[in-house]
Amino acid sequence: FPYTTLFRSACFCGVVEAQADTPEQSIQPQSWLEYVRTGVRPGTIQKMDPSRCALLIVDIQDATTTDVALKDKQFSDEHRRNHRQRMHELVLPNLTKLIHFFRSKSMPVVYICIGGEPPYHELPSPLPKEKVLNKPRTGAFAATDLDEYLRNKGVDTLFITGTATGACVMITGYGACDHGYQLVLVDDACISQILDSHDDAIELFGLFATVETTERVVADYPWRDWINRSDPTPAAMRRSIDENIMTQTDPHFRLKSFKHCVGQL
Repeated sequence: FPYTTLFRSACFCGVVEAQADTPEQSIQPQSWLEYVRTGVRPGTIQKMDPSRCALLIVDIQDATTTDVALKDKQFSDEHRRNHRQRMHELVLPNLTKLIHFFRSKSMPVVYICIGGEPPYHELPSPLPKEKVLNKPRTGAFAATDLDEYLRNKGVDTLFITGTATGACVMITGYGACDHGYQLVLVDDACISQILDSHDDAIELFGLFATVETTERVVADYPWRDWINRSDPTPAAMRRSIDENIMTQTDPHFRLKSFKHCVGQL
């Protein structure tokens, strides 16, 4: 997956440019250039009202959750076991916890699916009042009524979960930023078919979103302590800078250093 391309889009082209109808509807900084001018880092929570928050669950369906998602021959049996373990022992339990939590606080839950297939049968079934969005593209905001639905609900902050972290989840996040939403990515409620790419995507999400865990989402409610936090992605969730330095011989041309690249902006 072209993470360097995504990085350039995020940092240098200003993917967090807001396109909302009015200034009040957009609470995201426009771009990293705006960060230089104002000191407000993209991804920083600037205000938090639980009544204006919603949970998005991206592409957690039978075809993406079971071994069908790993039918390609490049995946070893060990890789399939690791993916299955993360999905069933971590991601699905956390998604279930988040769904019940958001419902208990009367916050909207949106199931996003692709291909007309329903949400995964082991997840709590959507309630009649909850939206199930069948998207025709990779991102949930492309050619759908998702933005209109969320604005009609008064939503300005999205908690994003699902699969794959570096594909549909990330592109949905980019679309949300383009529409001016505040973002929180729930790390341990996301997964990628290529497990290493999940970590890469999490680091890129830290450029324009807050990254948290399911435990913190539940324990920190109503999230007042998250407002204007200096680093929207807690240090404990980053891999060490030494481990993150990549050489130019890396076949995927990964970032040499997340910290170094951000420091150049």
